[in-house]
Amino acid sequence: MSTKFLERLFNNWIAKVVSLLLALLIFMMYKSSQLSEKDFAVPIKILQNGNLTVVASKSPVSAVKVTVRGKSSQLLEVSENDLEAYVDINSQVAGGTYDFPVFIKPSGRLVLMEPLEIKLAREKVSLTVEEKVIRYVPVEATLAGTPARGYQVESVSVNPPYVKVSGPKSLVEGISFVQTEKIDIQGITRNSVQEASLFFENDIVKIESGEQYEVTVVTEPSPLTKDFPGVQIEYRNLDSAFEITSLAQTTDIRLKGQMLQVENSDASVFRAEADCSAIKEEGAFEVPVYVVVPQGLEIDSQSKTRIRITVSRRIVPETVPSETVPGELEPPEVHDQ
Repeated sequence: MSTKFLERLFNNWIAKVVSLLLALLIFMMYKSSQLSEKDFAVPIKILQNGNLTVVASKSPVSAVKVTVRGKSSQLLEVSENDLEAYVDINSQVAGGTYDFPVFIKPSGRLVLMEPLEIKLAREKVSLTVEEKVIRYVPVEATLAGTPARGYQVESVSVNPPYVKVSGPKSLVEGISFVQTEKIDIQGITRNSVQEASLFFENDIVKIESGEQYEVTVVTEPSPLTKDFPGVQIEYRNLDSAFEITSLAQTTDIRLKGQMLQVENSDASVFRAEADCSAIKEEGAFEVPVYVVVPQGLEIDSQSKTRIRITVSRRIVPETVPSETVPGELEPPEVHDQ
């Protein structure tokens, strides 16, 4: 390096250092004065406190992109909580589809920042609004599982039985009931009382309900029928002076009762009887047939309720008088006094 160059480098070095520092300071001040941008996805709120309510969006939008422009040092502290986006549908008085403007409300801290620019990526949202109505609809229990074998659900009730719903007229009028969460009845053999919340997935329709609903499930034994073909008919109450000369007869019986009791029943638990008490002479007669069953069972059907039988007088063999043995005395005659 030449001596001449070094002399020029160190000539007025203080001024040169000061100039360099001033240049750095000006550059930093310039950079700090430049505006930066920061993007946020801000949820859109719907203001609806009048007679109209939102049905649905043509292009459903739950949030809007908001760009905030300001000093970099200030934007570091800004979050989406400093911005509120909303649409006010109360500007309309009749149902229909409208383009509603999207408004942005900055927080107090954001308002104090200078300079500040706020820009929306979407300034309007298309919404369909409709008359708001209120109805009371039934509450229905949702059952999960089945009772134990041999039992069935006889009835289900919910208390309170109705719930208040509100929302767009076309949607609310299409709701016939609101369901509860699932009630587990797997394997029950007796009445069940459980508490449950409502299960309703619709962000547009509002339900105004209590926290819990009481669901009562009443059970009863399951019915069952069982067929017994060719059951022998027994004859009862026939005068001993007569006898039945027609062929033996049978009837087909269908037994009905509780499942577990019917399943364990066989032909030994009942009998079929023909009542012959009205027969007083020989001939052909129609007599009623009854089936006797134990308590808890009943006859669902029987193929014969009356049968025709033939009755004859019973033949009594004649008594042959015995010969008197010689030397024996005949018994004395007894005369009425």
